[in-house]
Amino acid sequence: MTETPDIVEDAPETTLPDETPTDTTDMKQYATDELAKEAGVFNSLWNVAGQIAETEFVPKGLRGSPPKVFAAMLTGKGLGIDPMSSMREISIIDGKPNLSAALQLALVRRAGHEVTGEAGADKAVIEGRRKDGESMTVTYTLDDAVKAGLVKLDADGQPVAKSKQGNPLPWQKYTANMLWARAVTTLVGRLFPDVVVGETL
Repeated sequence: MTETPDIVEDAPETTLPDETPTDTTDMKQYATDELAKEAGVFNSLWNVAGQIAETEFVPKGLRGSPPKVFAAMLTGKGLGIDPMSSMREISIIDGKPNLSAALQLALVRRAGHEVTGEAGADKAVIEGRRKDGESMTVTYTLDDAVKAGLVKLDADGQPVAKSKQGNPLPWQKYTANMLWARAVTTLVGRLFPDVVVGETL
C-alpha cells in the first residue's frame, strides 16, 4: 500500500485565542496583524514554489508550474500538512485539488476515526468507524474497476492496463494497491467528507 505521508500533528486552530481583543479598535488592529502574518506565510510558500518547481522533488504533474506547486502547498497548509508532503500527496485535476488515498487515510486517522481493511487481487474491503459510532463498509472489486474503464481483463481474467507506449500501468502492476486506494477514497467520501473537505472551506 502507499506510504502514509507525514502529518503535522498540531494543525492550526481555527478558533480565536483567549487573548483576542474585544474592543473595536483593537479588533481591527488584531485582524490587520493576522492578515499580515498570513500574507507573510503565503509569500514564503510562493517563493519556495518558485524555487523548487523545476526540480525533480516535484511530481511530474506539478513540475515546472509554480502556481500549481503553490496551490498544492496552500491546500496542504489548510489541512495541517507540511509543504513537501503536500506536493507528494496532492495533485491538481481539472482545477481541483485531489488528495491521495494515503493522505486521506492519514487525515481520517489523525482525526481520531478508525479505518481497517484488506486488499487482494480481485477486491478490497474496508471498514470505517467514526468517533460517534457511525460505521460503514465499502467493497471495491476488480469488476468495478473494469466498469469504470480503469483496467481491462485479458482472456485469462488478468488485469491489463498499458500506456500508449505499451508499458504496464499501476492497475496492471499493483492491482491490489489500486483497489485499496479506490476503496479508501470511496469510504472517505461517504463517511468522512468533513475530514478532507470541511477544513479547507
